[in-house]
Amino acid sequence: MKQLLWLCLLALPSILIAQIQTTDLRPAALVYQAAADLAQQPIEQAFRRQTATHKNQLPLANYQLLELDEEDHQLLLHRPQAALRLQLPLPKGEVLEAQLVAVDLPLPSVRTSSGEAMDDAPLARHYRGIIADDPHSLVALSVLPDGVQAIVSSPRLGDNWVLGPRQRGTKSTATSTEYVFYQDQEVFQDQAFSCTTPDSGIGYAVEELRDAAAGGRSLSDCVQVYFEVNYDIYQDKGSVAAAAQYVTALFNQVATLYANEQINMTISEIFVWDTPSPYTSTSSGEMLTVFQSTRTSFNGDLAQLLSYRASGGIAVVDGLCHPYNMAKMSYAGIGSSFREVPVYSWSVMVVAHELGHLLGSQHTHACVWNGNNTALDGCPGYTEGNCGSPGLPSNGGTIMSYCHLSQVGINLSNGFGAQPGALIRNRVSAANCLSACSGGGGGGNPPPPNPPSPGCSGEEVILRLQLDTYSPETSWVLRNAQQVVVAQGGPYAKNLANRVVLDTFCLPDGCYLFEIRDSYNDGICCDYGQGNYRLTGASQGLLAAGGEFTNLEQTSFCISDNPNPPADCQLINFSTKPVVSYGGAQDIGQYSVQDNGQTLYLTNNAWKAVMLNYEVTPNTVIAFDFKSTRQGEIHGIGFDNNNSISYGYTARVYGTQNWGIGTYDNYPANNGWKSYTIPIGQHYVGQFDRLFFTTDHDGGTRDGNSWFRNVRIYENTDCLANSEQAATLADPVGLHLALFPNPAMGDQTSLQVTSPASGEGQWELLTMTGQAIRRGRASIVQTTSSVPLNLQGLSRGTYLLRWRDAAGERTIRLVRQ
Repeated sequence: MKQLLWLCLLALPSILIAQIQTTDLRPAALVYQAAADLAQQPIEQAFRRQTATHKNQLPLANYQLLELDEEDHQLLLHRPQAALRLQLPLPKGEVLEAQLVAVDLPLPSVRTSSGEAMDDAPLARHYRGIIADDPHSLVALSVLPDGVQAIVSSPRLGDNWVLGPRQRGTKSTATSTEYVFYQDQEVFQDQAFSCTTPDSGIGYAVEELRDAAAGGRSLSDCVQVYFEVNYDIYQDKGSVAAAAQYVTALFNQVATLYANEQINMTISEIFVWDTPSPYTSTSSGEMLTVFQSTRTSFNGDLAQLLSYRASGGIAVVDGLCHPYNMAKMSYAGIGSSFREVPVYSWSVMVVAHELGHLLGSQHTHACVWNGNNTALDGCPGYTEGNCGSPGLPSNGGTIMSYCHLSQVGINLSNGFGAQPGALIRNRVSAANCLSACSGGGGGGNPPPPNPPSPGCSGEEVILRLQLDTYSPETSWVLRNAQQVVVAQGGPYAKNLANRVVLDTFCLPDGCYLFEIRDSYNDGICCDYGQGNYRLTGASQGLLAAGGEFTNLEQTSFCISDNPNPPADCQLINFSTKPVVSYGGAQDIGQYSVQDNGQTLYLTNNAWKAVMLNYEVTPNTVIAFDFKSTRQGEIHGIGFDNNNSISYGYTARVYGTQNWGIGTYDNYPANNGWKSYTIPIGQHYVGQFDRLFFTTDHDGGTRDGNSWFRNVRIYENTDCLANSEQAATLADPVGLHLALFPNPAMGDQTSLQVTSPASGEGQWELLTMTGQAIRRGRASIVQTTSSVPLNLQGLSRGTYLLRWRDAAGERTIRLVRQ
């Protein structure tokens, strides 16, 4: 009979442990492997100290109030970085440097109780790493649209430190930039504790508590966890996407702890209750009982219900690979906030602790350890069973302990400890129900490279296919109106069961038929998994979706040539299109309209916009004349579809901050006019409702200024091309670039430079967001020169190559395949 463990919300620390493997999943190992990349990164100083006053102080002994400007938040969110160095200020003038490596945690399949499809998932970035020069530490950090959250743990620091937006009432103040970085033990001790955990009384054999010397399952094998999110969390977060993103960020921290123990753990699926749920009890046991009776089958190796309601947790010990689903299930009563501080580390410990029980571990104060039925610690003041108390651990408690109740606390960098860790690793290693991770799972793999975009002249279409348990039964085909097959996939390998498969293809205008087949005549949903598919066009939106059918499902759709085309060229008149504030609290500056509406002048930290509905296509161009007599931090322009400033939508032409798309930041600072032609559609596409302008300058003198003149938007022909009103473009005469081969299939390509200049030139390889990743110099002669470029180690994707010489500057696209 499996032993149900009742776990109080307060006492549960966190995370799981893995198997003997050849690849090191630990955050310290990830940082070591990325040492060269980290050495090239500047230290980001996004968080700044905020002085504590009687108005903003917190009832805590050890904390630091911080401020994160929205610009810096957007920079962290939108700028892809494989490696990140981030400064975190501590109290008393101390500073930590977090050394972080990006990990790939794509949002898994998400279902809802209402059956409504989730909106597109918001952007998020997840990192794992350590404190600089502290290999025994660990750091887990997630950047979400509504803020940054992180856990830092180290024996040197004593307790864990938590970073997150300060809470005011029931909501955080992330939009007001206020953060708190605090030591969590004081908060843990104040949590209400009610825990009745019966002990099984069955001790572990010595062999179970030793790590296997060799062998074990493959590193790619994962423990897949199904999460069910209660209605109260959905209400708190405000949307299905936000609730799912919150769980994914929480899981990043849980999975980081397990990776530190060499265990690969992934989310198999998230189910969100967006309608009232049956989980209404304040008892952990009742919550689990209802969960077991409601969710009789699920997509995953283990299942966990998450809710704010019952202040505790409960799980079944040794549930992995159990023949009955109810034995694989657990409940975790997580927290939202306590005394105006976020309780991320507490929620992480509860989730990880309950999963630790499912993977075989009992509490460290149970009389089941050491091979002689004794306890590992006496943190709660008693032991479970008939053995003496060994006292308190000198370096803090571990994840399966109740040491948060004592003065030593729980230090997450201690992990599970030697014996519980070995026990869990052995359980996972011996499990015969696990399968390979898709793309490596949660063990710290870097995000996949961006797919190549060699310039799709039609509609870029993405197929997201969630397979069911029997993946070899599934296949699909896409035909055009002439019945010619233009794309196809499947049957899929067995090891792709219950995985997500993505395919991207470029479709010219026309009509198509999408067919998906199941050879066993039971579709891909819902008897053997929650299979589904979504076919989405970059500008057309959802084209086809489904999953429940017998042997065949067919959907027809058409790709039209710009179904809602804008006027071919729009010349913006600021007198007829009123200027409005943009960016909320970011906009504190002034503006004036000049030259009969042809010129917009901004000063003193201004973010402004004109409202217009426009569909940006791959061919959309913004052209304008620009000048400035006082440099600010960000001078730029772009489209947006809401009132929040956006790093990824801002084309920067001048400024001291490396923020936004920096490809066009070449204003000569001569107080004169410079004309710009920005192919904005090469950076993003979609439907927008405003064109914005910025002269951001919220530090120092705050007096930067900008003039934007003759602003026009067009698809094919510039409406000022033949007009005397058009300024002469600052285009280098006679300077031309070409790349051979492009796309580049191997590690070499050649830049052909045709220039009236001779001497030395400089090249820069940039990401599509303007981040320089490689630089070099080359000698050229007049007419044509060949510059060899080594692409070794460069990920697949689309880049910008910028060349400068005495004749001027040009940029060309480079595609690496």
